[in-house]
Amino acid sequence: CGSLYRTKAVTGGEAIWAGTGGGGIVVFQDGKQTVYNKDKGHLPDNNVWAFLETTDLDGTPILWVGTEGG
Repeated sequence: CGSLYRTKAVTGGEAIWAGTGGGGIVVFQDGKQTVYNKDKGHLPDNNVWAFLETTDLDGTPILWVGTEGG
């Protein structure tokens, strides 16, 4: 379990998204880290398997997150 993803589009600047095996997601950007997890209501499960970046119809970036819980 776990995944790394590097993007500029979703966060408006270069960022590394780290999916963990039980700790949710940690985003590293501009020397800071932000945690997104189930306890804070951000994810359905803290085991993160994958990331997929797409855009909606108007071109807005969307980052999909695949977790063990959906």
